[in-house]
Amino acid sequence: MITILSYPRSGQNLMCHMLNAVGLECEKTHHIRLWEQWPPKKEDILIVLVRDFRECIPRHIHPNEPVSIKMITAMFNREYGLNEPAAQYLQNLVLYDIYPQQKHLIYYEELVGKFDFDFNLFALDLGVEWPILIDFDWDTEFKKSLDKYPDPRSGKDVDYHKKRIEDIPLLEKLMRELNPIIFKKYLKRYETKWQPV
Repeated sequence: MITILSYPRSGQNLMCHMLNAVGLECEKTHHIRLWEQWPPKKEDILIVLVRDFRECIPRHIHPNEPVSIKMITAMFNREYGLNEPAAQYLQNLVLYDIYPQQKHLIYYEELVGKFDFDFNLFALDLGVEWPILIDFDWDTEFKKSLDKYPDPRSGKDVDYHKKRIEDIPLLEKLMRELNPIIFKKYLKRYETKWQPV
């Protein structure tokens, strides 16, 4: 079983569409369900998608509001229950970190940029036969996936959320402090030149 795990708005629908297009079945899931099914079977494969937390977390909670200090504060307290958004985002990476079977970590920015992500090589690694990939057209399938995207706010613009968020140093500082080890291993690419005082 191929399982795709991600925080909302991180390319889960796109990845599932691409895998289906080359004949692979996949399941989109939540980290809690994976913990309930622990330990994974030997043949299980985990794909974790990661997007810049400054884009996906605020936009998931308040899709139409400007990002504010109040919004970020809410992400790190109990207003949203035990699985508040910031912790949920990091728990996906913790699960990836300890996953004992085949696993792949893919960054959303590479997935939609296409130039840094070799889908054919990735599909071969998942067991797809090469003849299936010869006629695979990433651009065509990418457009089909956008047409099926369920969120009407962003339409066909993959940069919709990026255009609506400012780089607020507080969010980065809090994410770093919440889990320094996971941040250093998987999120350093999103670190800005700003450093905490």
